[in-house]
Amino acid sequence: MITRYTSHAGIFLLITIETAEALLFKYYGRAGNLTPLDGDEDRNFRAETADGKKYTFKIMHRGCKEDAVALPCAALQHLVNLAANIPRIIPSVAGNLFESVHTGEDANDHRFVWLLSWCSGTLLVDFSPHTESLNRSFGRTLAAVDMGLRGFSHPAMHIQSRWQLTSAMQSASKVDDIEGETREIARDIFARFETSVLGKLPHLPAGVIHNDANDYNVLVNSVDRQACVNGLFDFGDVCWQPIICEVAIALAYLIHRKDDPLAVCASFLEAYCEVYPLSEPELAVLFDLICTRLAVTVAISSHRQKREPENEYIVYSQRPSKNAMLALKQIGPERAQTVFMRACGLLPIKSGKGIDKLI
Repeated sequence: MITRYTSHAGIFLLITIETAEALLFKYYGRAGNLTPLDGDEDRNFRAETADGKKYTFKIMHRGCKEDAVALPCAALQHLVNLAANIPRIIPSVAGNLFESVHTGEDANDHRFVWLLSWCSGTLLVDFSPHTESLNRSFGRTLAAVDMGLRGFSHPAMHIQSRWQLTSAMQSASKVDDIEGETREIARDIFARFETSVLGKLPHLPAGVIHNDANDYNVLVNSVDRQACVNGLFDFGDVCWQPIICEVAIALAYLIHRKDDPLAVCASFLEAYCEVYPLSEPELAVLFDLICTRLAVTVAISSHRQKREPENEYIVYSQRPSKNAMLALKQIGPERAQTVFMRACGLLPIKSGKGIDKLI
């Protein structure tokens, strides 16, 4: 999983490695070396035991609700037979998917912990080059996960969060914290989302989705000597949303640092729709949803940056998201929708070869 980590105050200092090791042994019967991993609010570790096996050990933040653990655990159990490189739940000694524990560092410090199998691979953000073939493999893998989640249900799946695209307007008030020319672009994106997109979302196909297929949660491996995206982890934002929101979130990050965002979207969409077909009404809002996710990312990170200037983790996607917003403004929704429709087989394909036939 994630190999880099930060050590900003207020998150990692709350739980020591020694405490985490003790919890891992007490509740999972495993002794191993723990290495801190990236995390926003939660404490994450890579655990390596003496027999060479690796795991991800998660200690949730104070105040975390049980549903925030029960839902992703249930979703992963639902996907247990999916042929993809995704985490598997490792039950505790007591046979539970997660445990409620007392850390011992504070009399009132109760948290949820859970253990996952380790997913090997290189983070998409760290892998280069992002070829058309790689983008297509990402589309197929994410579509397979979404298809695998069809029919899945859980009492907590409708809990709202700021990272759901249907809740994007919660972040609109943070636009003033954005610096530079993208402030007004973000303002326009939120206005268009509220007036032209938000009312359409309840009428689109919906289901439980991963909801955070960003380039730090996606894994690249070599399969048949060819690099491909075959892994996805961090199911902590799983929720019920329009399916097209899943696609928009993935593309918002996939177009980071790309010279031709439309070509990237086209290759991803062509493969995604081979597994999970999308409709014309869904594609009609896709461009705006991609822009909205970028605007939400920049607004939230800019707002938090002013309050937590020492926290580098919260701004890792800020600059590439700003650049992507600028690029999409030049493209516009009409041109983008035409490309999207061709990629998904809903408009005649132009003559040409490869990606040129779509764009």
